Amino acid sequence: MPHAWSVHVDGLAHAVDLRVDLLVEKAGRRFVAEVKTGKVAPVIENPATRRQLLEYHHAAGAEGVLLVDADLGTVREVSFPALAGAPSGLSRLAWLGLGAATGAAVAWFLHP
Repeated sequence: MPHAWSVHVDGLAHAVDLRVDLLVEKAGRRFVAEVKTGKVAPVIENPATRRQLLEYHHAAGAEGVLLVDADLGTVREVSFPALAGAPSGLSRLAWLGLGAATGAAVAWFLHP
């Protein structure tokens, strides 16, 4: 399922396409579900899997992420406690705008 979002590099927005496996909802909560196979990919200690889940959680604006091991038939909810106080939704857009404005101001100051 494609999902577009943007990241800023040196204050300039870059469109990034993500392809999440599934967006699911249960009891009014929205999750990104990532389906993995094999012995290494479905393990949260795998840095590539962990980074992917973290990016999906942030980019999709979901309440959480699910790590699905297709071989074992298990579904595990993964959370990132350090993000508990991070802004979300409209608040996240405000922070992105503030970051872009700050980056532009610094760039203007450094390169008159």
